[in-house]
Amino acid sequence: MNIKNIESVLPITEEQSLAQIDCHHENLRANVSWHETFFMDKDGKIIANFKNKKPFYVRQLTSKHNNLFVLAGFDNIYYIVLVYDDLTYTTLNSYEDIELGVEDGCFAVKQNGLWGFINEEAVEIIEPQYENYCAFSNGFAAICKNGKWGFINKQNEIVIPFEYEIPDYSCFNGNYAPVSKNGKFGFIDTSNRTVISFKYENALMRSKYGKLFPVKLNGKWGFIDYNENRIIPFDFDNVECNTDGYSVYEVMKKVDEKELYGLVDARSNKVIIPCEYLSLCPNPNSIQAQKQNWKYVLLNWDGEEVSEEYDFIAEYSYDDLYIVINNKKEGYINENGEIVIPLKYNKCNPFYGGLAIVKDKDCFRIINQLNLSVFDNNKCDKIYNTGLGIYILENSEEVLFWGNLTSSLIEDISAENLKSETYKFIKNIDARSLFLQKIGIEKMLQYGTVVDTYENYPDNEMWAKSEYKIIDMSALKLIESHSLFDDEVNYFTYAQYKE
Repeated sequence: MNIKNIESVLPITEEQSLAQIDCHHENLRANVSWHETFFMDKDGKIIANFKNKKPFYVRQLTSKHNNLFVLAGFDNIYYIVLVYDDLTYTTLNSYEDIELGVEDGCFAVKQNGLWGFINEEAVEIIEPQYENYCAFSNGFAAICKNGKWGFINKQNEIVIPFEYEIPDYSCFNGNYAPVSKNGKFGFIDTSNRTVISFKYENALMRSKYGKLFPVKLNGKWGFIDYNENRIIPFDFDNVECNTDGYSVYEVMKKVDEKELYGLVDARSNKVIIPCEYLSLCPNPNSIQAQKQNWKYVLLNWDGEEVSEEYDFIAEYSYDDLYIVINNKKEGYINENGEIVIPLKYNKCNPFYGGLAIVKDKDCFRIINQLNLSVFDNNKCDKIYNTGLGIYILENSEEVLFWGNLTSSLIEDISAENLKSETYKFIKNIDARSLFLQKIGIEKMLQYGTVVDTYENYPDNEMWAKSEYKIIDMSALKLIESHSLFDDEVNYFTYAQYKE
């Protein structure tokens, strides 16, 4: 494995089952350059490797399968490829476009200007034949044929006839979908029965969590119930349904040429945050918001500000922590707005698995959520988090792996590039055994302290024939003052019999 000249690393997350490592190589003498991308699984094994002289696009098709990828270059063609164990691959199919991001187990694909669908196994379930589409939801997809819209199921059977126009996006949430006839919008159910009359200027898909219907009338948006009673007044200039799975609509009012945002909760049927913010980003336990003075705060789900004002707060929390910036210094706050790690770093990166990479002046380090440094390396130009508990350390001379090394990684690293200090972070017993075989026991023992020896038992006939020693390896630490593993004591038994 020859991972070097790294440009970026996309770590493993809940949505992405592989770490993606993008590299760019140059040989100035030969005047050639090429691009390369590796994919690493949760065991640290490289399972896909793509390279080309020109830049290219590659992504995992779906986290459900680690051997299916979408590959594209400059020929405006998207190739779906299957990767084998030896890292060779074959093309399964190709399309003019692929809308990545699985929706109800399907992807939309385009061929000859028409749209169809494939499933997560890259099998074409609906041949491209439609002029336009909205993604599958609850087993149905809105599709366009001859300028009219209807709905099909995954067997390509027409379940709603081609007799409608639709808004920018339509799907069945809670068995109701917004559609239009003769320029007027309403809602239908899955049996094509009208449930909200066709008298509105626009309509938006419903949140699956509530009973509100967002509609537009007389130039303003508001919310009605199933009986078309006005539940929330028609006061808004725009409404958007939250696509991250939360039960809220983002609403907007124009005030003095400013677009100000708030939130409507579909479950409680009320405005939980008035239109007072320049932007809002909901998270599970808090909401990132930008105030009209351009400062950022966190809000709770009652709309109360729970943090100080900052120059910047990241849109999303990772491991329940947000990156914050004030006066060009970065740190972390929790979802209650409390400072967890002081704003002292030049650069902070998201936490994954309880650890994060930060830059302190010119030094990259890895810290835990107690702000204890578990790894410092002044020689490394960059450190990359793969989201596996594995970190890639790169400088101009070598690439090293640090962290939860696995057997497959250790096999690919030369003995001289294995660092004794990393042993404590290897969790798998087979990987530890392989590590010891490659690095050599003598090199490891220099870190230990003899706590018992055959010399303490001169009357024991069996031990007297050996050089039996028990060595305490708890001194094997990555840092001088703190360690995540201070409570561990590791013992090696070293025996050399003199038969």
